This record gives sequence, C-alpha cells and structure tokens, in this order.
Amino acid sequence: ILTSDINLSSFGDWTPIGSYTNSTNKNPFTGSFDGNGYSITRLIINRPETDYVGLFGYTEGATIKNVALEDVDIKGGSSTGGLVGMAWSSNVITNSYATGKVMGTGNYTGGLVGVAVRSTKITNSYATGSVSGTGDYTGGLVGEAYKSTITNSYATGEVTGEGDNTGGLVGYADSSTITNSYA
Repeated sequence: ILTSDINLSSFGDWTPIGSYTNSTNKNPFTGSFDGNGYSITRLIINRPETDYVGLFGYTEGATIKNVALEDVDIKGGSSTGGLVGMAWSSNVITNSYATGKVMGTGNYTGGLVGVAVRSTKITNSYATGSVSGTGDYTGGLVGEAYKSTITNSYATGEVTGEGDNTGGLVGYADSSTITNSYA
C-alpha cells in the first residue's frame, strides 16, 4: 500500500516490477498493490529494446487499484504500458490512471496496459496523453485485450500506430467485453 506521494524524477530509468524472459524464466508480480489515492509522478523508463515495460512489467493474477501515475515518460519494446506492460491471466486493475507519454517499439502498446490477457478486468480507469507504437496493436488505454473485460474506462490524447490495429481506446479486442467506455 502506498502511504505518500512519490516523485521519481531524480530516480532515473525505472526497472519494471515483474519480468518475463521466456516460459521457464519469468518472475511475475502476483500480489496486490493499492496506491491508496497517492500519486507517483515522473515515472521514467527508457528501455526501447526491452519487452514487458511499465510500472509493472509482467503481472499474473495481481490486483492493482487506486494507482495515480502522473506525467510518465515511458519507452519500451513489445508489451509496453504506463501502468502494466502485460497483464496475464485473472488480473484486476481498478480506479487507476496514467498521464503522460508512452511509446512502444514493438507490438502491444497502451497508455495504461500494453496487453490484457485471459480474464483481466479493467474498471474505472483511464489514460491521457500521447501513445505511439511502431508495431501492431496500439491503443489509448490498452494495446490488445484478449478474453478480458473493460468497464467504465476511457482514453484521451493522440494515438499513433505504425502497424495494424490502432484504436483510440483499444488497438485490438478479441473475445473481450467493453462497456460504458470511450475515447
């Protein structure tokens, strides 16, 4: 649980929490994180050659709530998002947002989540600012949603995708449900 505001501007290049190299070498974040209404400001990540980039790089079955990311500056490879790079299997992300700019040099780039997979639920969340991806699946909120749910969420800001499947809210949604949401 976060107990005060944090300014990361002097921290430099952040190492994402949770990682994935391959199916035998993964270290996902599987716990619960409550931002408790406090803000994390100036999260800077400059890893355009690294996949699974965000405050959390790779999560499985995690609960992330009440997180306020402000003025992020994130550059990553595939699966890049402001809050989570890849949310894999039964994650809950609620009452959270990211502002600033997110850029991905591979597939799956989103302002909040790069890719949400297998029963991930995103509710009451948003992303503002610019999102750009050089690969496929670029979205203002989520790059790709696969078998996931997005409810009461939105994205604003410019979204630029150089590959296939670019959208203001979600770049590509497969077998997913999106309700009460907009870009």
